[in-house]
This record gives sequence, structure tokens and C-alpha cells, in this order.
Amino acid sequence: MKHYKPIEKSIENLSPEEWKKRELAKQITPAEYNVLRYFLFGCYTGLRFQDIKNIEYSCIKNRLVQEVGSSKFTNKLYIELDMHKTGFTVKIPLMKKALELIDLEKKEGKIFKVISNQKTNGHLKKIIALAKIEKKITFHCSRHTFASVSLMYGLPQKFIQSILGHQDSETTEIYSHVVDDYLFNHIDELNDKLEQKDKVVKKKENHLKIVKQNSETSKSINADLLGKLVALDSNKLEKLIALAEVIG
Repeated sequence: MKHYKPIEKSIENLSPEEWKKRELAKQITPAEYNVLRYFLFGCYTGLRFQDIKNIEYSCIKNRLVQEVGSSKFTNKLYIELDMHKTGFTVKIPLMKKALELIDLEKKEGKIFKVISNQKTNGHLKKIIALAKIEKKITFHCSRHTFASVSLMYGLPQKFIQSILGHQDSETTEIYSHVVDDYLFNHIDELNDKLEQKDKVVKKKENHLKIVKQNSETSKSINADLLGKLVALDSNKLEKLIALAEVIG
């Protein structure tokens, strides 16, 4: 998207003049960029606002994981923390997209500079407007996004429940209606495509019908003309030909 124009150097090192130029071009400001980073991190991890505000680099752990169907082990990064709301300990494998939002060169301190929830939502409102998304979005939508997308892509409900820190499956099941809506919307799309296909088939059938009718009409005219020629008296036909030659 034009609002996320890539830059050649670290975005934190842009000068005030460069940021002003981006702002005039309707590209995100430093504060909006900061909010967008931890909002997207929430979309990729399912963490609540307060947990993202509290999370530190010490929460990032390493683990050797054996690849499926192989004897090879790969080093994987994950987050382990006690959730602020429930005190429930969660382990969240970090997706590549989530890792791109973290400065892994740092080893200590808070991962994100999180401002208040109210100001965060204010910046999100501006970002959503720039992206031309006609939907009210608050920070908590990031958690809903993670749960809904995970279900849509077929991840086990037990896995999602564990990452979100839900102590019972009923809490996780509230997201299932989103998947149901998703499926029904796709059926509507399929209906539209089938209706379009039916229209094309009917149009083609009508065209072939017209061509066939024209062909039959043409054959009928030719047969009628041929019949009239055959019915003509040969003497009259010779006189007509002779007359045509004289006139010509």
C-alpha cells in the first residue's frame, strides 16, 4: 500500500523533516508507526493490550524443535509469560511476521513502547482511515483477528485456547461464529459465480439458437429459389437469359 512506502534506512533514524514529508504525503507518522507495530504483533500472537505493554525481551525463549518427518532440529523462538488478566502462563510460538516487528538485537527491557489504550485507539483510527478500511477497529480487534484467522486456517481449537490463555473451551468457541460467517460469505461468492456461469451458458445457448435459426432460414430460402428455378419452363428460362445478355 502507498501508506507503507519502504525506506532505505531505519525508520527510527528518519529526521523530523523526512517525517514531515511523509506526513504531507499521507503516510504514517512516527507515533502511528509505533502503534501499528505493536497492534500487528497482537494480530500475530493474540496477546492482550496490557500483556504487550508489559512484555520484555526476557520473555523470548529458544527451543530446539524436531521437524516433522525428519531427524533435523531447528531453533525456534517463542514467548513465555504470565498473562496479566488471568495469571495463566502461556507459550506462544513466534511467527515470522511477528519476529519482523521485533528488534532482536536488543536483549533486555520492554519490547514495545506502548502508550495508553485510548491514545493507541486514536492512532489506529487514523491508520484505518488511511488504509480506507470502513470498520471501527480498536486494539482488542488484534486478539480477535488472531483467533478468527487461526480457526479459518484449521488450527486445532485446543491450540488456540492454549495460546489465548483461555482456561475453558467455551471462551474460545465464541470465535466460531466468525468462521461460520466466513463460510457463509464464501458460499455467497460461490452462488454469484455459478449464477454468472449460468448467464454465460444461457447467452451462448441463445446465440447458437439464433445461428441455427438463421441457417435454417437461409436453407429454406435457397431451397425455395431452387424450386422456382426448377419449375420454370426451359423455353422461358432461355428467353430470360437471352434478354439479360442483350440488356447487359
